[in-house]
Amino acid sequence: MFLGASGNFYTEYEVKFVSEYLRKLRPYAIMTRDILAYKYYANFTKNSYNGIDNVFFVNLLNLPQIDTDLTPYVVLNIEEPKHYRIKEELKNIFKEKNIVYSYHKPFPYTKVSKLVKNGVIVSDNPMDYLLLYRNASEVYSDRVHACIPTLAFGNKARLFSNSPRIALFENAKIPDVRERLVSIEGLKEMQDKQIAFLASLLQ
Repeated sequence: MFLGASGNFYTEYEVKFVSEYLRKLRPYAIMTRDILAYKYYANFTKNSYNGIDNVFFVNLLNLPQIDTDLTPYVVLNIEEPKHYRIKEELKNIFKEKNIVYSYHKPFPYTKVSKLVKNGVIVSDNPMDYLLLYRNASEVYSDRVHACIPTLAFGNKARLFSNSPRIALFENAKIPDVRERLVSIEGLKEMQDKQIAFLASLLQ
């Protein structure tokens, strides 16, 4: 079974390669996270479901809300050099607020050490990021998986990206995440439906 399946760029080569593999594999079920993956790969199984990304279930961990000396704080997770101008603009906008910077690549250490010296949060433990986004008031990022946990925890996020992977936000009913600061509604209903489908396969 594939859970939260999707593509990368959905090029003709990629779709053909994945299709040939799935044809040989004959999966029992495919649960996708965006409509493009569902369009291309749902017919390779008798059990298909067009759902939401797995990270949208992270709020089920029930991580605590924690007040710190920085609360409330805004997270800037801007890593792509092409977005550094946006990062500087956001720094100016939020200069009167508490800003926390995060970076999602914990290796190589030589680069990480420089980031840490500049006060950027970098970790090889996912829980550190989850706690950060759980307690942020707002998150601005060019990474899909900084925005998803933030939204799942009930906080607000905005994404700066043109990657085809952003199609997953349409399935979560927040297609305008690139245009403005958004929050998610109806998450529990989407979770319950997806869990029910999975449960029906395991009976």
